[in-house]
Amino acid sequence: MFFKEISNWYFHCLNKRPILTKSITSFFLVGSGDLLTQTIQKQKGIISEYNFNRTLKMASYGLLLIGPTLHLWYKFLDKTFKTTNITKRVIFINAMKQMVVDQTIFAPFSILQFLTYMGLVERHLWKDIYEKMKKELLPTLIANWMIWPLVQIINFVIIPLQFRVLFVNFIAIFWNAYLSFVQYK
Repeated sequence: MFFKEISNWYFHCLNKRPILTKSITSFFLVGSGDLLTQTIQKQKGIISEYNFNRTLKMASYGLLLIGPTLHLWYKFLDKTFKTTNITKRVIFINAMKQMVVDQTIFAPFSILQFLTYMGLVERHLWKDIYEKMKKELLPTLIANWMIWPLVQIINFVIIPLQFRVLFVNFIAIFWNAYLSFVQYK
């Protein structure tokens, strides 16, 4: 019963304030990814204690950028590849098109957005942020392509538009753990 009440409340929030709801959700799930990374780092002796300031910085990225950006991006993709023919073949072809656009345009943009944001909140100089981008963009993008194309096909074929940010945020707990590692290694 409790889960149903929480679900109904969440769906209500999604309908009333979709960007705010997705942003707050992203805050918690991106922060969870960082806590996962810190837990692993602590177990391996890489860090001695949790850095909650670091977690807050990562979570703020979810709140301020991931939630709103993904909301608008998925609306754009849905409108761009909208069709009245809803056969399984057409749905799959549209999902493939959306995935290709997502992975060729949004994925590099999102990684650069992450590196820029985190560099700025860490108060790094622009030249240092640029150097980190040069060093980390391609390996991070390659890691992205090993995970996200399949996830996005599932997202575009099965998940309704209003739940796509939530779906990728849950999958992204592990991706955000990886990004946290990239940022703080």
